[in-house]
Amino acid sequence: MVSLVFDGRRVGGSNRGTVAAVGFAMMFGAFVGLGAMVIKWHKRPQDWQKRISFSSWLLPLHAGDTSFMSSKNSMGKSNIFSSSMGLGRIFSFAEIQEATKNFDSKNIIGVGGFGNVYLGVIDEGTQVAVKRENPQSEQGINEFQTEIQMLSKLRHRHLVSMIGYCNENDEMILVYEYMPNGHLRDHLYGKNMPSLSCKQRLEFCIGSARGLHYLHTGMAQGIIHHDVKTTNILLDENFTAKVSDFGLSKDAPMGQGHSDVYSFGVVLVEALRARPAINPQLPREQVNLVDWAMQWKRKGLLDKIIDPQLVGSINPESMKKFAEAAEKCLADHGVDRPSIGDVLWNLEYALQLQEAFTQGKVKDENEIKASAAVVPTSPAPTAPAPPTTTDDTAQLLIKKLILTLIILIIILLKFKLLMTILELQCLHSLVILMEAPPSICNQTSSSALFSFSHTCYVCCSSQSRHIPLILNYASSPSGSPPPALPRHSTAHAASL
Repeated sequence: MVSLVFDGRRVGGSNRGTVAAVGFAMMFGAFVGLGAMVIKWHKRPQDWQKRISFSSWLLPLHAGDTSFMSSKNSMGKSNIFSSSMGLGRIFSFAEIQEATKNFDSKNIIGVGGFGNVYLGVIDEGTQVAVKRENPQSEQGINEFQTEIQMLSKLRHRHLVSMIGYCNENDEMILVYEYMPNGHLRDHLYGKNMPSLSCKQRLEFCIGSARGLHYLHTGMAQGIIHHDVKTTNILLDENFTAKVSDFGLSKDAPMGQGHSDVYSFGVVLVEALRARPAINPQLPREQVNLVDWAMQWKRKGLLDKIIDPQLVGSINPESMKKFAEAAEKCLADHGVDRPSIGDVLWNLEYALQLQEAFTQGKVKDENEIKASAAVVPTSPAPTAPAPPTTTDDTAQLLIKKLILTLIILIIILLKFKLLMTILELQCLHSLVILMEAPPSICNQTSSSALFSFSHTCYVCCSSQSRHIPLILNYASSPSGSPPPALPRHSTAHAASL
């Protein structure tokens, strides 16, 4: 270290102290800045991922360049969205006018809270639904923004897809895929359409539940629809149910879709009864569909709830499962309601029960028709009558008796064979005894020989003619030679 001399004093030590102080201050500043960034990170907005740049929320200096919505006062509605956001196709107002024939009233296919919905044609033949904001609508720029924001990131078979939008000339217009079969309500009531079968109603409810389940669980953060009803369930050309209208949707933590579950329970009851949720024209106790239906459900009288058009064609077990799913959705407290996934499982099970019931019913009807169709057109000669039931029973009884007799004969033969083996074993023992040396016989008491001979007599009655010889030998004086058995008996026993 080279030290400097100033006025005759060494200043190297003081310089080192200054450098250390500056370094400490810089390190402290770095820690403070890092702490501020951490605090900013924890306070980041929930929609930061939807912004173009990381700095749009972290560094306020650049926030004005990448915000999702520009200042309405300075730029107007025509520049609400950045063209680089990737939020779908951006239509010019001229394109929308051409697609809808300048918003011809004949092309109106629906009316909603946002405005009229027109049938349009784009790209040389592709039909689309064009929703145009009504200036008098209660919904406005916030709903317009939410709809685009939500649908731009949602893709599911049971959700209506957004194709693009237009925000030119103070217009707010949304363009969707066209759903030619309208909404579910028209098929349930209100229009002279063919009544839906139980299977169709279940399939439409299941499709809607799948769409809601995707909203609640399919994204990193759950989405609550907040406007589930029969008019927001649309049917495409294949009668696939799709949830629509996301203007009121909001991000929410997982497991917070209780409001959607309740609304879906109302849809289930409407589908089961085929009437509006509120009908002031009915008697007082029937005005509110949910209250009226749940009263009958608690009494166990589901027949009072179902659509009269379904009587006789709905499986009672399927109807019970369907009604139970609706009742759980309509619980008073949100924490008591099931998740939409649980509701979906119950509806799919109800559909399985209904399909099994329908298939069995069709099979029975086909068998009845087939039997009724076999009718002779002219008198035919009488064919020999088949064997009567009595003859069949007699033949079966004879077979059983023969089988029983065979079993008895086999048992007797086995018993006879066993007895023969025992007799031969006894005879063989007698032969061994008769041929034993006198010294062994002398050592055996007469009583033991007598007992042994008696046992052989019992077991071997067919050889009883030899027993007296043994008995005489047992009573003879000690040392007398044993009597000899006949040659043929000894040889026969030895051969064994």
